[in-house]
Amino acid sequence: MTEQMTPGYTEGIDVRAKVTPEYAEILTSEAMQFVAKLVRAFAGRREELLAIRADRQVELDNGQLPHFLPETEDIRNGDWKIAPLPVDLQDRRFRGRSMYVMRTGAQLTSPVLRGSNIV
Repeated sequence: MTEQMTPGYTEGIDVRAKVTPEYAEILTSEAMQFVAKLVRAFAGRREELLAIRADRQVELDNGQLPHFLPETEDIRNGDWKIAPLPVDLQDRRFRGRSMYVMRTGAQLTSPVLRGSNIV
């Protein structure tokens, strides 16, 4: 694929979407140069960390349990408790349009966000 130069941006910066006037206010030449500098400086390390993360996910998917630092064993094995929950967190009822949710008596529910893009 040939590299395209986006008008107004330094060579090597390739924006693959329409830059609307609103985006152009944010994606200034200076901002894009800064991002390009960060990418060039850290891309190798970022790729390395993503590969480590993918490998670790395979291990977890295959049943390997997470491990904890040996130096935190005293804390994990200690006799401790968290503070009581504040009253306003003890009953977090969902107030929504769904009659089904209201009839269940659930104290907590998660809304379904249809058409959402959550990253």
